[in-house]
Amino acid sequence: MWCRSMVDHTMYNVDSVQRILEYYLMNEEQQQTETHGKANISKLLDSYLAEIAGDPNLSATKFQAIAETLPHAARPCDDGLYRAIDIYLKAHPALSEHDRRRLCRVVDCQKLSVDACAHAAQNDRLPLRTIIQVTIMRCHKSPIVSQAKLLMSYSR
Repeated sequence: MWCRSMVDHTMYNVDSVQRILEYYLMNEEQQQTETHGKANISKLLDSYLAEIAGDPNLSATKFQAIAETLPHAARPCDDGLYRAIDIYLKAHPALSEHDRRRLCRVVDCQKLSVDACAHAAQNDRLPLRTIIQVTIMRCHKSPIVSQAKLLMSYSR
């Protein structure tokens, strides 16, 4: 939804999309729909977040609010969310360290793929704490570490 918002001067009507998403999720809860439907909406939302991330007038608070609208369990993988946050950080280089940390807390490092972990571990736009968390997760997902854990379990 591209529309120049008169209230906050953003390029997209993020408030309308947020209301639509909240209504959809409320309806989903009432119908107790399977996780598959929520996985589809998470991909759609992450794509939308990536689209609006480049808006120079979109506040970190509004971006975070939209990202957190979905329940944690609705995202089987956080790669799309990570990508959207990375785009936002790139488009907003003057963002405070506090806001960077706040945005990066939305991503569950355990739900990142090995490729996303590898990218994030070298991403200088991310706060140091996030880089450390991703590096730890990358080590846990490494095939060498997995093989070592498997060998250790057999030796018991």
